[in-house]
Amino acid sequence: MSKYQVIMKNNTTLSFKNRSFRQVELILVLFLIFAVVQAIFFENRYANFIGGAFVAIIIVSMQQPYRYTIEGNKLIFKFHLKRNKIINIADIQEIDVAKHNCLPFTYKPSGYDNVSHVRLLVNDIAIKVIQEELTKRNSNIEVLFS
Repeated sequence: MSKYQVIMKNNTTLSFKNRSFRQVELILVLFLIFAVVQAIFFENRYANFIGGAFVAIIIVSMQQPYRYTIEGNKLIFKFHLKRNKIINIADIQEIDVAKHNCLPFTYKPSGYDNVSHVRLLVNDIAIKVIQEELTKRNSNIEVLFS
């Protein structure tokens, strides 16, 4: 596995770790270290606050997808506490590759009149791989460089 967390399986599945979820994981680890140090070396009168804040941070962080997966003709957002969100690659209309560490795209789900917007928060190398995979699986995707 490379340092960009790109995993290839069976030539039909690609998996990418959400960059912002990694930052949330780092914040949680630092917060946990802070809470343990405070509990060991200082008076423990803020234990309920620390526990409550830790649980609140975990719940908020679990609302973001921890991984993006391209499987067959579907783009899957994997969550810990929610159902996975699935987007058909055929519904994707355009992707914007000009952003740094972010791949915004628009899609129009079947049966809906409005266009939806989504951002994938991945590294720049993964953006190129995702763009190539999406355009390979759906040749009608318009790639924007603005």
